[in-house]
Amino acid sequence: VLEWLRDWMTFPATARGLFTTGGSMAMFNAIACAREKLLGTDIRAGTLYVSSQAHHCIAKAAKLAGIAADRVHTIDVDADFRIRIDDLTRAIAADRAAGLKPFMVFSSAGTTNTGAVDSIDAVADVAAREGLWHHVDGAYGAFFHMVPALRPLLAGLPRADSLTLDPHKGLFMPYGMGALLVRDGEALRALHSSTAGYLPANQDEFYDPAQYGPDLSR
Repeated sequence: VLEWLRDWMTFPATARGLFTTGGSMAMFNAIACAREKLLGTDIRAGTLYVSSQAHHCIAKAAKLAGIAADRVHTIDVDADFRIRIDDLTRAIAADRAAGLKPFMVFSSAGTTNTGAVDSIDAVADVAAREGLWHHVDGAYGAFFHMVPALRPLLAGLPRADSLTLDPHKGLFMPYGMGALLVRDGEALRALHSSTAGYLPANQDEFYDPAQYGPDLSR
């Protein structure tokens, strides 16, 4: 099923993912993965960027991942409730000048308040230029990417480093669940992979959710 999601979102074959209890835990895993890869142990210096319309679970997930509230920087939106690219670029430059380490930016594939879709391609361009991890919050709207005629509305989504999906929204699942896709699946595995004497020695031979998320009992 994760491979179906990967193909529908046209993510590369290197992508791996995880089903979660909801979008909030998908966000947490994405932030922790970006933090581990781009900040290492220098967590306090890291800054991430969200629009004023971003879902509140991002700030909560950031706190759980060790990113304090004063390092979550909110960027204004335009008249169509989309993140302002010029303000984002200025905020990144100002933080670097202040000795901080910008490491992650979020864009929305459908905000909860209005359904607004950020200029995902433009955010991806900024992330590529500045060396940031780009996460797309597609919990509300990313499943429209399954419909070829609607893909232009979500242009740039397959460029994301990670993506949140909520099957109980766009797929109308009758129970709450979330999903996370990470372009570089090995980065997600590097965060969560572990072993012990009482575990089988063949952990690399098959997909094991416990190697891609925090729950060993999966």
